[in-house]
Amino acid sequence: STPKAVLSYSGAESTLGGELGWSVAISASGDTIVVGAPFDGSSYPYVGVAYVYTTTSAPGTWASSSSPALLTASANSNENTDPRLGASVGISANGNTVVAGAPQQGTDLQGAVYVFTTSGSWTSKNQTAELTASDGGGSDLLGQSVAIGGNTIAAGAYNHFLSSTDRPGTIYVY
Repeated sequence: STPKAVLSYSGAESTLGGELGWSVAISASGDTIVVGAPFDGSSYPYVGVAYVYTTTSAPGTWASSSSPALLTASANSNENTDPRLGASVGISANGNTVVAGAPQQGTDLQGAVYVFTTSGSWTSKNQTAELTASDGGGSDLLGQSVAIGGNTIAAGAYNHFLSSTDRPGTIYVY
């Protein structure tokens, strides 16, 4: 099969490349795609971003594009300088809510999940909410995987521990 379109971005990327396409999700309506690039940025540290591409054509009909909306996380006092936002992404069925994991967020790599919302068309913006684990600990890596369905967000912390030798992982539901 031949691709219907090529989606790209020509902004700043790390020396590794931006890793655009590390994670990808598409809305049920087929007119919004979110793409993670956890190594985007001009140099180390790799802050990471998520990009939102939309089509103004009929759902499922895409034109090649390099002008997506840019989703970023706001800095906070617990921010690791290398959170790698976009390691995982999810999008609601209607395309109005995006979730993006930043598994290396926090000074101890606890991780976080960022929520972005829009009531109209997507524009570049910072997150609407930051989700963390109430019992999170060092190296949990929350946000390595994310999913959204209706008003529910699930996020994986595959390295969450129960004891110093037992790390079975955990799924957090918000």
